[in-house]
Amino acid sequence: MNAVQVEKEGGAEFDLDSDEEDGEEMVMDLEGIDEQVAAIHCLGNLSLYCSGIMQPHLERVCEVLLKIGAYVHDNVRYHTCLTLTQIAFGQLRLAMGKQDSDDKIEWIAGLPVQQPLPAAVKQFIDNILVPHFKEIMAHETRKDVVEKCMECIRDLVDEMGPAAMEDHLEWVTVVLEQLLDKTSVC
Repeated sequence: MNAVQVEKEGGAEFDLDSDEEDGEEMVMDLEGIDEQVAAIHCLGNLSLYCSGIMQPHLERVCEVLLKIGAYVHDNVRYHTCLTLTQIAFGQLRLAMGKQDSDDKIEWIAGLPVQQPLPAAVKQFIDNILVPHFKEIMAHETRKDVVEKCMECIRDLVDEMGPAAMEDHLEWVTVVLEQLLDKTSVC
């Protein structure tokens, strides 16, 4: 993730990416983390179950989520990953006219993809969701956040079939090999 500056007592800043320690106590304001996570989770559920209503706000919601997706607290990063995945599911439901249904779409297994995703859903996955996943997998050190990212990829394929990750299979394979070989950042 990007370098994060946290204010220390006395007004000085501390770079969380720095290995240097000067013996001063670091103070991190964690007040409001639970509320932030609840708000993120609420956005995910609204985007999943009320995708038509959320559509006019989707661009702004995604901008906010991507900005806080690099937040210093791992629980915020974890839930941002989940919420962006819920938005993808909501977009699929909206495109398929199944906003009020929990039923999974019927997809055909195997490659090449025989049942492509609606263009808006594919665009969201390719331009917002997967780049966020790539950022997580390239820089995340917390195992629970990496695990949630992998679960989201698994859930995408389970819900949408191979079309969800068809253009990203090489990347997914490399990431999985790194995790299995214990050579990933986390």
